Amino acid sequence: MSKSAEALIYGIRSLQRFVDALSAVESPEQVYAFGLTAIQEIFKPNGAFVLLPDSGAQAPRPTAAHKAGSVTDLTIPVTLDGECLGQFLLHFNRPASFTDTDFALAGLAAAQTAQALVQLRERDRLKQAARRKDESIAMAVHELRSPLTAIIGATFLLRAEKEKEKAIEIINRNGRAQARLIDDLLKLSQVDAGRLKLQFKVLDLVPIVRQVFDDIEPTASAHGVFVDTQMAEAIMIRGDARRLSQIFWNLASNSLRFSSTGGRIHVTAAKEDGFARICVSDNGCGISKDRLPFVFDRFEQAHEPGTQRYDGLGLGLAIVKEFITMHGGNVSAESAGSGQGAAFILQFPLAD
Repeated sequence: MSKSAEALIYGIRSLQRFVDALSAVESPEQVYAFGLTAIQEIFKPNGAFVLLPDSGAQAPRPTAAHKAGSVTDLTIPVTLDGECLGQFLLHFNRPASFTDTDFALAGLAAAQTAQALVQLRERDRLKQAARRKDESIAMAVHELRSPLTAIIGATFLLRAEKEKEKAIEIINRNGRAQARLIDDLLKLSQVDAGRLKLQFKVLDLVPIVRQVFDDIEPTASAHGVFVDTQMAEAIMIRGDARRLSQIFWNLASNSLRFSSTGGRIHVTAAKEDGFARICVSDNGCGISKDRLPFVFDRFEQAHEPGTQRYDGLGLGLAIVKEFITMHGGNVSAESAGSGQGAAFILQFPLAD
C-alpha cells in the first residue's frame, strides 16, 4: 500500500472518530475543540488555534510560499451556506507542503464542524422554545385564573347581600377581562390552524384608525394621557375592517398601558412609496434595547414602574404582527431605550 493511500485511510479514520465525538458535544467550545484536533491530526502543525468571527482578530495572510505550494501559516475556514462560523489557524516553524487529499480531508472536517455548530444552535433554540412554551402555559393559567378568583370572591358579597353594586362591578370587569384573554388565545390558535379568514375589500384606513383612538380617548383622559391624531386625506387599502380595528386597538391599548400621567400618544398616517404608513408613538416608559427584538413575540410582557397596569397574556403585539402580515404589510418597533418612549410603524400596500 502506498504512503498516500495509508495517509488517506488514516485521515478517514480520524474523521470518523471526530464525527463520533461530535454526537456527544454540549457546547460550541467542544465542537471547535474536536474540530481543531481533527485538523491537527491531518496537518500536524507546530501551533494551532481557533479564530471566531466576532473575536476582532485578523487571520494571517497567505505568504508567497503558500501560493507556491508550501506554507508557514494555514487558514481553514468553517463555513455553511455562505456564513463564516470560524477559522482554524495553523502555524508551521518551517514551510510545509500538503497534498490535495490533505486539503480534502480538512474541508470535510471543517464541514462537519460547521454542521455540528448549526445542529447545536438548533437544539438550543428548540430547548429555549420548549422552555418558553412551558412558561407561557403557566403564565396563561395564572392570568386566566386571576379574574376568575375575583369573580368568585364577588359572589360571596352578593350572597351576604353586602356591597351589591361593588360586587357586580367586580364581576363585570373581570368577566370582560377574562373574555379578552380567551379571545386573544382563540385568535392566535385560529391563525396557527389557518382557520382565520379575512374579508378583504377596498376601504379607507383613516376613519378606522381615527375611530379606535376616539374610542380610547376617554380612558386615556381619565389617566391624564393626551391623544393626538394627525390624519387628513383618505388612504385606500385592501383590508378587513374588523381585523384592522383589532390591530389599532391593540396598539392604542399598548401605548396607554405604558404611558404615565401627563403622557402623550401621537398618531400619524400618510402615503409613502406605494404604502400606507401609520405611526403610533408615545413618550412613555420606552423599550429597553435587549427587549426590542422580542416585542412582537407571543407571551412577551413587560411591567415598567410608574405605568398603568393592565392584565394580559402578552399577546396583543403578537396579534398585531400576525394580522398585518395577513394584510401583506409589516410592522416594526423603535425606541431609544427605557424612559425614551416608543413608536410602532405600520405599512400596508395601497389599493390599486
